[in-house]
Amino acid sequence: MYSKDLGPRDVKKEDLKAYISRYNTYTGLVFIFLSIIPPFITFLTGSHLTELYNTLGLQLGFMSKNAFLMSLIVSSAPVFLGLKIMFRGTMFLDQDKDYINAKFGDMLDANKYAPKFLEAIAFIYLGVAVGSLVTSVIIPIYNLSSKL
Repeated sequence: MYSKDLGPRDVKKEDLKAYISRYNTYTGLVFIFLSIIPPFITFLTGSHLTELYNTLGLQLGFMSKNAFLMSLIVSSAPVFLGLKIMFRGTMFLDQDKDYINAKFGDMLDANKYAPKFLEAIAFIYLGVAVGSLVTSVIIPIYNLSSKL
């Protein structure tokens, strides 16, 4: 994702639709790939953690028992958001006054047309995903090490 703090991204009018289409595609792919990480981590660690707790005869917590399901639930929203962003389209440009009034070859600020809320949503999702991983994987390992 691109930050608007990097300065204006001036793009020619005739290239703006392609630029926005690429921006949406890359942003959507980032969201989709970002959502794969928590289920992957819980898939790799969940069975080992369950086996370790069973070997020691300890009771595994609710979040840890259902860690993979919880991570799939947490990861479903970014997948749908990523797909929505990827297929957002550029039809909204045909209604924008600056785009309509611009002549062939004029430079337009692409940041104006990029959705500004995406970075905030990505950080919120990362916080939820990290919280889910902490409660389902890291805390049980910590509890296990403190009991030994």
